[in-house]
Amino acid sequence: SGIELKTYHLKIFNKWGELLWESTLLKNGQPAEGWNGIDMKGNACMQGAYIWTIDAEFTDGVTWEGMQYPDSKSNVDRGNVTLIR
Repeated sequence: SGIELKTYHLKIFNKWGELLWESTLLKNGQPAEGWNGIDMKGNACMQGAYIWTIDAEFTDGVTWEGMQYPDSKSNVDRGNVTLIR
């Protein structure tokens, strides 16, 4: 979870690249909501894999470059999430 965020934009896409959900809501510099498996039209999404992307900037003006994982050569600012029902 991020702290001291100035801006934040989380997007969830299906496997066809269609935007299903997004949030820019921050509370006290932290993301204030998470995806609950419901799309923007209020429909429950099917069980399966979805893609997320995050763009964020900290209060000191530094842009979030992503996470560094041990097996990755570069920072990751997108990935997948599995929805289980």
